[in-house]
Amino acid sequence: LFPYTTLFRSRRWVLKSPDHLHSLEELFSAFPDAMVIQTHRNPLDALKSSLQLNEVLQGLFIRLDGVNLQERESRAFAEMMERSIRFRDAHPELAGRFMDLSYTDLISDPLAAVERIYRHLDCPLTETALECMRQFVGKSSRYRRRGNRSLAEMGLDSTREMQRFQNYCVRFGIPSA
Repeated sequence: LFPYTTLFRSRRWVLKSPDHLHSLEELFSAFPDAMVIQTHRNPLDALKSSLQLNEVLQGLFIRLDGVNLQERESRAFAEMMERSIRFRDAHPELAGRFMDLSYTDLISDPLAAVERIYRHLDCPLTETALECMRQFVGKSSRYRRRGNRSLAEMGLDSTREMQRFQNYCVRFGIPSA
């Protein structure tokens, strides 16, 4: 856990699931002062990661045809992105409640990303908290991919899949290659 969870314990909830993008209307209805930090990365990389996680989780409980599962997950993932874009377009008054953060920036300089987040949230970032984060980042290894299969090996065509995410890539300046 990052030290900021202690700072916000009595005042803020920190939800860390991209699934909340499915329900932004409900989120802002229940929590009108919500702030959303949306991390953007190449959607095909995110899709592969999501598919691999879902394969593991669903493999524990049910057996499904892999290609149908991949297709369903890809459609759902693309729809989640489109739904979040539609919500943001329909609610320009909430623009300040969103912060867009490049995944590449987060990975390449996590402390700078955290400082940007704190500034956006207008929260103090103490030297003690920053030092704890420095130590955490220093001890942590970079994200390592295991079993990194291609979309083709998962039964999906990357060109067709990228077309699903064209609007998202254009909107958030994500290279399509």
